[in-house]
Amino acid sequence: MEIKDYVNGNEEDIRALYRAAYNRSLDIDLWKWRFTNNPFGNHFLKLMWDNDILAGHYSVSASKLVAFGEEITGALSMITMTHPDYNKRGIFTSLANALFQEFQGNLKIIYGFPNNNSYHGFVSKLGWKHIADIKPYWIDTMGKSFQWKERYMLVKVNSFDEEIYKLDKNLNTNRIHVRRDSVYLNWRYTNNPSNKYHMYEIYDRNEIVGFCCYKLYQDVQRGRVICDVVDFLCMNTDIFEDMIYFIIKSMAQEDVCYIDLWTSIDVFGEVLKNIGFIVDEDNVTHFCAMKNSSEDYLNSTTEIENWYITMGDSDIY
Repeated sequence: MEIKDYVNGNEEDIRALYRAAYNRSLDIDLWKWRFTNNPFGNHFLKLMWDNDILAGHYSVSASKLVAFGEEITGALSMITMTHPDYNKRGIFTSLANALFQEFQGNLKIIYGFPNNNSYHGFVSKLGWKHIADIKPYWIDTMGKSFQWKERYMLVKVNSFDEEIYKLDKNLNTNRIHVRRDSVYLNWRYTNNPSNKYHMYEIYDRNEIVGFCCYKLYQDVQRGRVICDVVDFLCMNTDIFEDMIYFIIKSMAQEDVCYIDLWTSIDVFGEVLKNIGFIVDEDNVTHFCAMKNSSEDYLNSTTEIENWYITMGDSDIY
């Protein structure tokens, strides 16, 4: 077997492998959006071939990160798949190591949210560090009333302009985060071929002080519509609180009662609890990362206190 880079035309083999590995169809438009039309770098993936049979696929999605005040290129670990006929041959480990070694020093932090099936492989075989088990905050607003004084104005937008960069610059530079500028936000949310996001900018008079994105999806198993608050930046807890109440009010008008979100910011978590949100202890997402660089200032990437994480940092949402 031989490890090769992606070349144009491999898409049909990748779709066939996905179908064999997961018994469902790959959304090729979503794949191209993520790996071909990514503004931060394309085709960071490795393929394992057995002659003309595609036996394995591993990919990461490049991202622009800010880490301790420095802008660097990182990557979100993405699609891992092995053909069922080639299981237990170390294909995933071989592909991942080949990719990490080739881009060592270029993709300086690689991070991801492995499921229970792949978590052990990332941590024990690839040297990833477990940073945190992320638990969503959720609320069921049915039958509840909420009173608050609106202090800020939320304005619905179809896309983000360069003004949004002011918010990212004010985010604590000690926290590692995906740079939320107009290039990233419009690629991630406006141009996403799979999901429809509702996007708002938050203003204090004429000054932008925050933004948020949420999406609705039908939870068929539970028979309800859920609002995922996928991404947000707020300058302080008052703005964050107004944002949450605005979403609760907006969802009530849509007869949507169930709202959930992630936050790695403790003070935002306290605001959520005061409103009535509950931590879902049973719904855990593993968050892991590895330093793929020799630079010492990146040694603290394994502490959750050094990260700013929302649902939008995962490919699931």
